[in-house]
Amino acid sequence: MSGSSRSKSGGSGDDDGQSLTAGQEDNENNRGDRFREMVEANPAQLWTAQPDGGLDYVNPQVASYAGLPADVLLGDGWGRIVHPLDLTRAVERWRSCLQSGETYTVEMRLQRGLDLQYRWHRTIAEPVRNSRGEIVQWVGTNNDIDEQKRAVEIADAAQMRTQQERERLRRIFHLAPAAITLYHGPSFITDLINPTAEAILGAGRAVLGKPLREVVPELEDDGIFDILDRVYATGEPFQAKGMRLVFTRAGETEPSESFWDFVLQPLNDAGEPVTDILSHAVEVTDMVLARQQRLRADNTVSATAARE
Repeated sequence: MSGSSRSKSGGSGDDDGQSLTAGQEDNENNRGDRFREMVEANPAQLWTAQPDGGLDYVNPQVASYAGLPADVLLGDGWGRIVHPLDLTRAVERWRSCLQSGETYTVEMRLQRGLDLQYRWHRTIAEPVRNSRGEIVQWVGTNNDIDEQKRAVEIADAAQMRTQQERERLRRIFHLAPAAITLYHGPSFITDLINPTAEAILGAGRAVLGKPLREVVPELEDDGIFDILDRVYATGEPFQAKGMRLVFTRAGETEPSESFWDFVLQPLNDAGEPVTDILSHAVEVTDMVLARQQRLRADNTVSATAARE
């Protein structure tokens, strides 16, 4: 009896053990099913790979984006949707991470099956390790960053154009045969001066950072400062043709007469007071003197003809 009882008891224990094992398996299966449902319902593009790098699973979002059956993308089939110009870089980086165990991160263009357009993605994959630290799987995502990438490209292109325009203006500023200066504030402090203007006003005397009245005080007699004051106060530009100026040029010790075509252009933001005046001056002394000489010669001929 006691043996029968032990047998029962033993039998009962075996049944309980089998029941527990079956329950654990069911739980594992249920958890696996729930995990798979969660992964497949996730709107993100998710995939897994074996330790050697071959893809062994892609969720429906990856297949749907690619417009291809999932099994076509497994192994190294994912390469068929990578832009040809990005493929070598992506593969080399992937191989490097497989060897080092580092997180895989790469930006590449992936072809969308819907319209065959390539869109930028940031692909990230992390290794999964066992208790011994060995990589048993890789889990990755493809994140669409096309909008951000395009925005950055547009911003970079705009910045490049701005830099090119700035460089072009700098070359014009430095190489222009005209004397170009920028005067700031009501004291007309010289903020910028190109080589042509510096050759006329500078050559030994400090110009930058000084008021124009201090640099060339003799221009007061020609009314230049009254004109500058008016432009600064009204915001209206001033133009002159063949205007006579008398001042001491760079390298000279005495004032000399010269003639100039120039523009004084006020600079300010819309609706704001003038902050700077841009001066653009071209010397026309030789032209004016030649014209004066012709006029004198013509007058002489006319006077001679009248006497005859």
